[in-house]
Amino acid sequence: MRTLAICVVVSAAICAQPYLSANISPNPAPANALITLTLQATENCQSLSACGLNTVIQGNPNGPLVFLCSAPLISAPVFGPNNARSWTWNSQGTPPGVYYMGVTWRDTATLTIRPPAFFQFRIDAPATTEPVISSGGPPTRGALMPLTITSPLHPGAYYIMAASFTSNVGFALGGGAHIAVDCERRSKSAAVAARKGRHP
Repeated sequence: MRTLAICVVVSAAICAQPYLSANISPNPAPANALITLTLQATENCQSLSACGLNTVIQGNPNGPLVFLCSAPLISAPVFGPNNARSWTWNSQGTPPGVYYMGVTWRDTATLTIRPPAFFQFRIDAPATTEPVISSGGPPTRGALMPLTITSPLHPGAYYIMAASFTSNVGFALGGGAHIAVDCERRSKSAAVAARKGRHP
């Protein structure tokens, strides 16, 4: 097992509009688990779904719909940089695989509805052998965020890490694989960090 620390830096040029971060726990989750979504943002925002998440989608953000929140929205809960909010989703009956939680949201300053945000997670079968990346919580701007990579069946294997401000689009690889990293124009001061090394 190896622990990495990523320094999350957001330039002033992109702080004018809020950005969401999410922690999904457990991730990966065992089959039929209760899964908790915790949201924070760089500015105060509101979820526009009574469930916190609006959808759960299989495979990639444009994949088949697994869950759609139908509960009526009584009030839009606020979450922000020092005010995390959590919701729980029951994955009962959802088969193993890669999924995305879709969040509909708006900022509280202008009440502007922002494009939906998608956050990846995984549901594993009991005997899964896939590598696991886990964090201690949502990233905080300007702080170190430890990430732990666990892959006991692949000692000495190579790995590549990449990060982006959103995972709403990503790109497809052959064989049905999907990489949830969005590349943005440099003019927006987006950053993509990559690191290559070895598993223990």
